[in-house]
This record gives sequence, structure tokens and C-alpha cells, in this order.
Amino acid sequence: MFGSVNDNYMWVPMLRLELINNNPGSNNTYMCDIKSNVFNRLFVSFKVCIDGFIDISRYLIGVDACHFKSKYLGILLNGLYTITYAAAESEFKKSWEWFMRNLLDSFGCDVEHLAFIYDMEKDLSESIKLIFPNVEHKVYMRHMWKIFKKKLFCCENGNKLQNLVWRATNTYKLHDLHKKMEEIFKSVRKFTLT
Repeated sequence: MFGSVNDNYMWVPMLRLELINNNPGSNNTYMCDIKSNVFNRLFVSFKVCIDGFIDISRYLIGVDACHFKSKYLGILLNGLYTITYAAAESEFKKSWEWFMRNLLDSFGCDVEHLAFIYDMEKDLSESIKLIFPNVEHKVYMRHMWKIFKKKLFCCENGNKLQNLVWRATNTYKLHDLHKKMEEIFKSVRKFTLT
């Protein structure tokens, strides 16, 4: 925007009102520390994005965070199909709970068969379980692979296992997935027995 970063935070309340006035039904909120009047969090969800998400009928939400690198540290909480984004002071349970509650409010209704995928962030997992107790939630395969790698890469045939795992993640038919999983289990047994 204009001026210093400090000055720009003063615009948050006005920008929120503009977003609401120009995007009826959208969910936009922010938090400030009442004592120090310091900006903490911002949540933006446009109704048109939520409606588009509900209309596509593929209720998979990928959640991730990226860290700000500047004088004002924090994180950006967002998804793969951008239905919402938020800025928060850090990646901890209260931030994730706040984000999930606002996401739930943004839907304005119960969305059946919702599923989340995310990284290995424990606080995020616990927040999803708390706010969306009946949804399925899984970890990104990239993060699962890190666990495989840590536990099984002491063997000389680690590249073969890596190829098997990634081929399994790219199968579309259940029958093919079962075949790939059998190969993975055979390879893991070989690695652990040697």
C-alpha cells in the first residue's frame, strides 16, 4: 500500500468494511491486541469462492501455512483452492482454531463429506478434529514420505522404495493401488529383515 508498514495496519478496519460492502455474504474479520492495539490476525473469505467450492462438489481442502520474512513476522494460512486466507501471528493451536472456526462460519451450512489434507503440523490436526470432528483428514504424501525416509533410508535400496511410494500415490484405480501397496510392503519387509 502506501507509507510504512505500521501505517498500513491502521487501514485494516476500513479495508474490512470495504470488503464486506463490496462482497455481500463474505466472512472477513480481524483481531488486534486490545491493550497495545497491535494487529494479530486477519481472515478473508469471499462468498463467491465458498459458493464455487460448494458447487464443484469435491470437498477436499488442502491447508498450509507460509511464513512471512520481514520486520513483521507471522504466517499466511491458506488452501490449495483458495476459499479463504488468513494472516496470523504464528502457527500455533489458537491461530489454527481461530482459522477453522472462521472457515466453518464461512460455509454457513454443514458441508457433508468434507476432507482436509495438510502437513505434519500437530496443532492444525488437533484444530481440525476440534472444529470439524466428523471430517476425514490426512497428511500430504510429501510429509508422509519424510517419515518413510527417516525410518527406512538406512538401506541401500531406498530409491526403489521411493519410486514405489510415489507410483502408489499417483494411481487412480483401487485395484492398482492395492498392487502398489503390496510391492511397498514386500520392499519394506526386505529392508527391515536385512
